[in-house]
Amino acid sequence: MEEIDINDLDIESLREDLTDYFGSAIFINPYAKYDMLEVSTCNIIRLINIAIENNFDLNNYLNRKKEL
Repeated sequence: MEEIDINDLDIESLREDLTDYFGSAIFINPYAKYDMLEVSTCNIIRLINIAIENNFDLNNYLNRKKEL
């Protein structure tokens, strides 16, 4: 996997998408509300780890593309 600079990520969009992801899971898994709470309060590093653990493609959250 290519290394991504966290300064290049749209953290707000990532946090919103993870909140939606866990929010939609509440109907299947009532414990997902705890995941939503963690997503809303965790630091950036933990947020990125949660995204990776849940197979989110961080490339979709890049603010700008790296120059070739």
